[in-house]
Amino acid sequence: MEERLYNQVWAMFEDLARSTAAYRSAVDFADSRIEKELDAVLSDPRTRVGPLADAARTEARDKHTRLVEQARAVLDRDLAQLAAEAEVVEPALPPAYARWSSPVWQAYEVPMEMPMALRLGDLHLPERADLHIPMIVRLLLERGLWVGSGRGGSLDAAMVDPTETRRLAMESAVVHAARLIAVYPAGEFSVHVIDPAGAGASALTPLTSTGVLAEAPAVGAQGVAAVLAKLTQRVDLVQMAVRSDAVDALPRDLDTARQLLIVNDFPHGFDDRTVNQLRYLASGCT
Repeated sequence: MEERLYNQVWAMFEDLARSTAAYRSAVDFADSRIEKELDAVLSDPRTRVGPLADAARTEARDKHTRLVEQARAVLDRDLAQLAAEAEVVEPALPPAYARWSSPVWQAYEVPMEMPMALRLGDLHLPERADLHIPMIVRLLLERGLWVGSGRGGSLDAAMVDPTETRRLAMESAVVHAARLIAVYPAGEFSVHVIDPAGAGASALTPLTSTGVLAEAPAVGAQGVAAVLAKLTQRVDLVQMAVRSDAVDALPRDLDTARQLLIVNDFPHGFDDRTVNQLRYLASGCT
């Protein structure tokens, strides 16, 4: 069932991507066409002014309007079908795929098996903000998840309080960690946090106050180095054991649970060595 639901959700996402791409391509074509037609009117002295010029401009604008309206009608039809499908799929999703507001969380029980995939949030479009497609990714997360805090220099980022965006980014990371902990069997998931300047202490409260962290958040350059050295050594040991078919030889005190590392305020507190260690861990340790 999880496999079927996962495939259905991704089919919805692919349909959404195709329909949106086709609509935006049609609008771009209509925009470029009207520009060419208006340029042609201006380049010909006979049609630059007067009734002929007005008629040519009106015809060009009418063509543009028809093309955009036709494309929008097709998009609206496709999005209406996806919205109807989403209304049916959403209530059927298991906890790992469901929204936090879903009724499935009211009857929550600690799972006995590892989930196949995980919901990170919703995907939606400016063309129809009320349509939400679940954003579900397979586990294990082979690549790290980057939660941006608006420091890319965009106009939107410049209009938002950077302290607020960093807080929201960290809260988002904590929510993802909480979901991972909730959908994994007990003892099968460990969380580590690197917060060099302690800037994420408030957002981390749900994790620190409930005792789910493997150890206190690492602060300062020394804390960063210690956590990364420990995780890197663990990865090296596990990989060597697997390659040598000697898993039974691993140290008894080695944590065999899945490991999640949350890094806040990167690259503060990092040097060349710890950056390389983080890259090694985030790139799949290959």
